Amino acid sequence: MLTQEQIDIICEGPDYFLESIWFRIGQLYGLSPGQIDHDSFEERKNDLFFLLGKLLDEGQIKIGNHKGNFISGPTAALVEMFRNSFPDSDEKAQAIWFITECPGGIVWVLKGQGEKGQDVYKWWLFKDEK
Repeated sequence: MLTQEQIDIICEGPDYFLESIWFRIGQLYGLSPGQIDHDSFEERKNDLFFLLGKLLDEGQIKIGNHKGNFISGPTAALVEMFRNSFPDSDEKAQAIWFITECPGGIVWVLKGQGEKGQDVYKWWLFKDEK
């Protein structure tokens, strides 16, 4: 389980996309990107979903789809959407899953940072240009 300090570092900012949060959690468990650790996989998944819920509840992120639209709904439902589709092993939770099969990605909300004080959205997902 992540410490409060580790959680705070990840929640600080808009330089993380979903895949990088997943790999950052792994690093905090002492893993290199792509390294397999069956013993900590479920705990790392729970940390990921906890962080998603926290960021959504705090209004720091929204979830976007690959068409460039927001996916709305209660936090629990959005987190469950990811939980239900997330791979069941490190072997399957590789970078390609986040591009091809992941139901959406993180959109950071930069509150009041627009020219006129409006919110700005920083999209961290691969958009389907079709």
